[in-house]
Amino acid sequence: MLASSLRPYQKEIIELVRVAFRSYRSVCMEMPTGSGKSVVMREIINSFIQKNKTFKEDRHIYFLCNETFLLYQFGKHVENMNIPHDIIGDGYRERKSVNVHVTMIQTLRNNPPENNPSLFIIDEAQWSTSNSFMDLFFKYPDVKILGVTASPEGPGGKGLSIQSGCGIYEHLIKSPVSMRDLTEMDYLCPVSYWAVPTSDYDNAGISQGDYKTGEIDKLIAEKGVFGDVIKQIARFPQVQDHILIFCKSVKACYALQEVFFANRYRAEVLEGSLTKNTRNKIMKNFESGEIQVLITCKMVLQGVDLPALLMCVDVAPTLSRMIWRQKVGRLVRPFPGKTEGIYLDMVGNIQRATKSGWVYEDIDWNFDGKTFNKRSKSLEATERFCPICYAYIPPPGNVCPYCGAERPAEKRKEKEEKVLDGDLVKLEFVPLKDRPIEERRQTEEAIAAAIRDGDIDRLREIGNSVCQNRKNVPFFVYRKMNQKSKVIDIPLLYRIQKSFGYKASWVHFAKQFLKNEV
Repeated sequence: MLASSLRPYQKEIIELVRVAFRSYRSVCMEMPTGSGKSVVMREIINSFIQKNKTFKEDRHIYFLCNETFLLYQFGKHVENMNIPHDIIGDGYRERKSVNVHVTMIQTLRNNPPENNPSLFIIDEAQWSTSNSFMDLFFKYPDVKILGVTASPEGPGGKGLSIQSGCGIYEHLIKSPVSMRDLTEMDYLCPVSYWAVPTSDYDNAGISQGDYKTGEIDKLIAEKGVFGDVIKQIARFPQVQDHILIFCKSVKACYALQEVFFANRYRAEVLEGSLTKNTRNKIMKNFESGEIQVLITCKMVLQGVDLPALLMCVDVAPTLSRMIWRQKVGRLVRPFPGKTEGIYLDMVGNIQRATKSGWVYEDIDWNFDGKTFNKRSKSLEATERFCPICYAYIPPPGNVCPYCGAERPAEKRKEKEEKVLDGDLVKLEFVPLKDRPIEERRQTEEAIAAAIRDGDIDRLREIGNSVCQNRKNVPFFVYRKMNQKSKVIDIPLLYRIQKSFGYKASWVHFAKQFLKNEV
């Protein structure tokens, strides 16, 4: 692909990688699912190889994965990039005639490369927290390392940075765009989220930042969740195939398969002990629709694209935001005739992974974190789902957009409380028009002065005090600065974006919002 055909945010992140490698040896690059990770990596690899020709150097790049089943999947990704390469391992030896090699981290650890490595690329870098990767970092001190991931946080909640004590990266490049941005730009398919009410899993033990598999399997069986899966899927008659199920263990996968068989579904289990040919056959039959339901644990969490996927059913409780987001990411690939992906949460993962219950919520990844995940549950997320059909109800609305049911009154405590004379007093928001005359006069004078001086930062401070919803503050600033024109002022939006510290993609969102407003 020519650099000129790259999307703007792809060009931006490639430049950020180049700049980062001037100061850091190991860099982690965040790229959401569907943002064109392969395209960006291809451009980086081609640029790297081009330097070979320019400076007559013998540079070699190694793609690293951590599972045997990913070896050929990663090889296929590189093949789709139209880059000559070889696969090292599983009976194949390294060749000197190519500059790009795909191998497992364990293979590289036990068999040093025959060529001189200049760059290690670790796809699905969220899993690069093992000792094998740490050994790689110290064994090749002169080799650059690029980790690529949609969720820069380890599976147990610890970080990926050297600072965290369990990672190998010195610097994180945050994505210029989010999954929400890409969906609004029509690069990704929308996802609707449905959370079936469930009792909690607090009785299950925790190990390494996530629930113990054996105890979860026992609780799932006691709660009869598998039987309810069939009933919930039946609520969506438009979905007859391309259904993906996540279970906590291989044993649970086969148990659920029997339930599907009993209900006359064509279902197969995809797990690591199967041969390569068997796995390929299952995937081919699933993609064609011959197999209706695919049941797995973690095998399609990384390195697999399923654009035709219509529904994902989650029956694997987790404390890991990274694992949860990877599951959601399976649904977002666009496909002809596909209008949305349906995520059916049977085990309350949305309540543990987000604060609001919104699938597109921006996650503050724990890149430098030193502690494992702990039990947590968001009451706000719980209350945002319809009590009848279990669909997500976007705020500030209280009526389900699917069935019309009204959600119960919120029970959570007020966020802002103040102690006065020993009593708790709730702080109510007062609109500017209802405030004392002197306060209104001073505020209006401050607004006029800020507009006259073009002081966006000052208007932002005023907006925080007069807008009940903080999300409206940037538009408050825009309207005050652009009162005399109906034409959308793009340069002004970029100034506001920088003042608020938003990503560049916010400008696109704001432009669409203002267009719809008109």
